[in-house]
Amino acid sequence: MPINLSIALKIIKLLNSSISHFILASLFIVSISTKAQVVNVGGVIENDRIFYEDTTYVVVQNLIIPKNKSLTIRPGTVVKINFGRNIIVDNGSLYAIGDQVDSVYFLSNYTEPGQIWKWNGLQIKNSDYENPSILQYLKVVNAETAIMIENSINVQVENTSITGSQNVGINITNSSFCYIVNCTIKNNYNGIEIYTGDGGLTANNIVTNSFLKNENHNINIFVEQNGKYVNNQLNNNKISQGNNGIWIDNGGNTINYGNSITKNIIINNGGDIGFGLFLAHDSIIVSNNIFWNNNTAIYTAERGRYCGILNNSFYKNRWALAVGSGSVGNNILNNTFSENIQETISIKETSGLNIETNNLVNNSGGNYIVINNTPNNIAIPGNYWGTDLESKISKLIYDRNDNPDVGDVVFKPYLDSINNRNPISPPYKVIKQLVDNIVRVSWVPNLETDLNNYYLYYGNYKDYEFASYEDIGKDTSVSVSGDISIYDIIAVTSHDTTIYNHTSQLNGNESPYAFASLYPFAGDDTLVCKYVNSIHFDRGSIPFDYESLFWTTNGDGKFDSYEYIFPIYTPGEEDIDAGGALITLNVITVTDTISDSFMLRMADEPIAFAGNDTIVVADTSVYLIEAHASNFSEIKWDTQGDGYFVNETLINPIYIPGNTDIAAGFVILEMNVYSDCGATMDSIMIQIEPYYSVEGRLWTSNNAIYKGTVVAYRKDNSSTRALLIETSEDDGGYRFPKVMRGGYYVYALPDTNNDENLVPGYYAHKRHWEYAHLINVDANVYDLDIFLSAVDYVLPDGKATISGNMVMPEKSNVNGELYCQPWLTGSNMEYCIGGLSNLTVFLFDQTHSKLLNYTLTDELGNFYFNDLPYGKYIIDAEKAGYFPISSPIITTSPNNPNISGVKIEITNNNIGVVPNSFNNQLAGSLDVYPNPASNIIKVISFLKPDDDYLIRIFNYNGVEMTNKLGNYYNQNGVVSIQVELLPSGLYFGNIKSGSFINSFSFVIRER
Repeated sequence: MPINLSIALKIIKLLNSSISHFILASLFIVSISTKAQVVNVGGVIENDRIFYEDTTYVVVQNLIIPKNKSLTIRPGTVVKINFGRNIIVDNGSLYAIGDQVDSVYFLSNYTEPGQIWKWNGLQIKNSDYENPSILQYLKVVNAETAIMIENSINVQVENTSITGSQNVGINITNSSFCYIVNCTIKNNYNGIEIYTGDGGLTANNIVTNSFLKNENHNINIFVEQNGKYVNNQLNNNKISQGNNGIWIDNGGNTINYGNSITKNIIINNGGDIGFGLFLAHDSIIVSNNIFWNNNTAIYTAERGRYCGILNNSFYKNRWALAVGSGSVGNNILNNTFSENIQETISIKETSGLNIETNNLVNNSGGNYIVINNTPNNIAIPGNYWGTDLESKISKLIYDRNDNPDVGDVVFKPYLDSINNRNPISPPYKVIKQLVDNIVRVSWVPNLETDLNNYYLYYGNYKDYEFASYEDIGKDTSVSVSGDISIYDIIAVTSHDTTIYNHTSQLNGNESPYAFASLYPFAGDDTLVCKYVNSIHFDRGSIPFDYESLFWTTNGDGKFDSYEYIFPIYTPGEEDIDAGGALITLNVITVTDTISDSFMLRMADEPIAFAGNDTIVVADTSVYLIEAHASNFSEIKWDTQGDGYFVNETLINPIYIPGNTDIAAGFVILEMNVYSDCGATMDSIMIQIEPYYSVEGRLWTSNNAIYKGTVVAYRKDNSSTRALLIETSEDDGGYRFPKVMRGGYYVYALPDTNNDENLVPGYYAHKRHWEYAHLINVDANVYDLDIFLSAVDYVLPDGKATISGNMVMPEKSNVNGELYCQPWLTGSNMEYCIGGLSNLTVFLFDQTHSKLLNYTLTDELGNFYFNDLPYGKYIIDAEKAGYFPISSPIITTSPNNPNISGVKIEITNNNIGVVPNSFNNQLAGSLDVYPNPASNIIKVISFLKPDDDYLIRIFNYNGVEMTNKLGNYYNQNGVVSIQVELLPSGLYFGNIKSGSFINSFSFVIRER
């Protein structure tokens, strides 16, 4: 702390004094040894005095500095004190000021080997602003109580080391404005005692930036009857390895306010029965501290009332927070609790208790983390429990559901995601493995959405500090370079989006250190050829002592030795059919079994498909969108012409035809695919034709122009495909600038919500393609005007609905690139994710003679006719080249107002409603996409986000295959399921939630 100007001038005057030695009257005794420069001192000093660094001073009688007198001790001075003696400052001033190079030493005057007695200590009494004491850069060793401050104000102890005290390092009694700053207080019985009682006042004292590691209490605060404890602060300290970190007790009838315990690192305290913080004092603010590896991090006793426990990190304590009986009115807000071993919050008092907006994450399996030990109900809403499933949260709570003698814990409403305002949580399951003689550290990603990066710490760990660190971004696995050993202490922290600095941990922006645990390494995920005879697993490592090991597989393969670290594995038929197996190394130690796994994947020979032969117009690049490949490590495209690829190593590159290609009218492209399991090639012919333009105008009745969408369908010998799409201008005009020669149907679509009730039509004035005019394009075409007619009858509004889905057809039946984009309005959404988008669906009356409405299938492939009057209707679909098959009559009524699940699909040359599709839907069949699938399917279910559910899968022969599934999860009713280990074929599944079961089916395509 800063020294005021008058004090500084006084010290300078003393240091410049010509008096180098002194003779004291009365009880002050001086005896000089000319050999060793040893001065014996004691008694009461009568004048301001200085101790110099070239002399050792021995206190042979109590040395007393009385009122208005001062003793200055210069840097490097050694003061030795005899047994039973002390230095007493009684309303005088002691300026013992060393520096970073030379401390001031206070030592026991041992004269014989093996002596262990303690000198009494420094006693500062009745200090005030006129007679302050400043102690800086001292080393105080082997006292009974090293520094006692009593009934004083304005005592400063800075950058001082206190060790070996029999009782206490520093005692502050009924004193105020005392500052303990940057001190090291360790290996004493008690570290710091702060006391008030008998009507005394202890106020505005600060203990900051100090390190305490002592046997019993690191900090002991005791308030007795009629004492006043006000505005005292403990902040930015490291408090470690005591029977108790901080012990605060209250004798009753006291005045207490404004006291805080803030931004401390409180670690490794409590042994088997003690506490990080024992809180039996009211109105204390405990905020932004790190509690790590304590027996019980915080215990609030009966008199620990109306306290605020805010924004703290509780990490890997045996018990995190215990609210004792009678401890009323406490607020526990915005804390982060992670990986605490036994109980996270134990409640024995519910009166006025407020537990909200906390994060309780990375909870150990099988343990209750919140315990209600009272017969009273308690509400603790607004917390995040590490899950958004109510059923899982209930299993973390011990209450009336587990014991009828205790009350309920009402945890709803709860947060469904982690609270970013709390201290960021430590990385979870941090392990270090020896991988090919390199240290690899890995962990589970954090849940916070404001995570910015992780830090890796290593080197010379001591007192919760490391010598080195690295910013490793958002990666959750890192190989550690340099000379770092697997046996070195290594830790990882997470950090949010604020700027990193040395206070980040205590501000809650950086997590506590998550120390890496030694872990076996089985191997990385491995890809082998499908029909390999055997595989040698030769990368395993176990960097710690263990009793035995054994290997397991979830397939049917065999190990040549299950108990050898480097076994040979022979895959079985189930492994081959499933495309792999999970291989696990299990290591048995004295206390545990530790397992590490990797996925053995079995690859087929590479597959290449360059795409179907196609036709493009001259001066156009070719996007090879239909090409696909699998089971490969490298791809290279080649051309037999003179064009070039934008990137010949992509599956779907862009090809730019050359002049020779255009002159020849075609080019052949080759897709070459390579892997460790072989190589293959496929080719595609690109025909290159000249192009022409087609243009016209859209109009409606009364010759009104219309702005809409125009699609050109090209008809060849085998199919009719949508090829081009344009939007007309404000004057109704449209133009296709590059149209290759051939026959075309041109189709115009109005907005589905247009006010004129217009419906799509072909040139010339036809609703269905088979009646439309086929335009032969072999030159530029002009004035191709298309008339858009209105519905035959405008329906009044009603309460019925009809909805359904267009099944996604095979690629050969549809130009997915054209259909799977927004046609009528701009959109950033993904199209065709649940069926074919932009298909025209017509609604007719029951006679199929009156067109009543039209719509297009949306981005999910769904269509909807809403607000219909009750009645009978027919649905059909329109796609050029396919003959429509109408639905049977669909009847809506008050008893059956909503018809859903109508399926439209393409079969051969027909497009129409699947017979009885909507009946099947009502019976419980669910939509699946993509279908067929390869790696993942998505099932559109009726689940709510927090519903519990069970999935089962069977093959065509009724054999259950559920164990071959990967991960699956429910997101807003869409259940995503990993199916990459299922062999190709037809499968049936069901989703069970409560008493409801819904079925679905899907096909796994040939891989």
